[in-house]
Amino acid sequence: MDNTLRQIEDKDLEFIQKSLKENWGSVNVVTRNKLYDASKLPGFIAEKEEQIHGFLTYRTESEEIEIITLNSFKERIGVGTSLIDAVTKEAVSRKVKRIWLITTNDNYPAVKFYQRRGFGVYKIHRNAIEQSRKLKSEIPKFGISGLQIKDEIELEMFI
Repeated sequence: MDNTLRQIEDKDLEFIQKSLKENWGSVNVVTRNKLYDASKLPGFIAEKEEQIHGFLTYRTESEEIEIITLNSFKERIGVGTSLIDAVTKEAVSRKVKRIWLITTNDNYPAVKFYQRRGFGVYKIHRNAIEQSRKLKSEIPKFGISGLQIKDEIELEMFI
């Protein structure tokens, strides 16, 4: 992949907010019953010739990094993998031991993507999305392939 990776900067805010609204329903993301404004989080941009091909946002707590969003606008050319590599390097530099994330039960492509990059399923939080909708009403009832969105799948990777 010929993309350049860099940290998210203030100049990216408008693009990130627009992308989050288009792809996530709003700038807000719920994981484990906590609401985050993903546009205000640190992260990485993958770009080529000043065109953004993807971005990843994360939060750090204690000895863990949680990936909050990963958006790839050019699929199957290594954008997502490069962003995962960038957050892994960040984890190493911060001496973080665990990287984790939440996806939903309908998002098998994401589960497969992360597993191919060293993540494993840690836990399935059954019916967690019911609570998440209380914090973010934009979460649809049905997702990929018409599957009902009900559960959170927690994936993790140890450094």
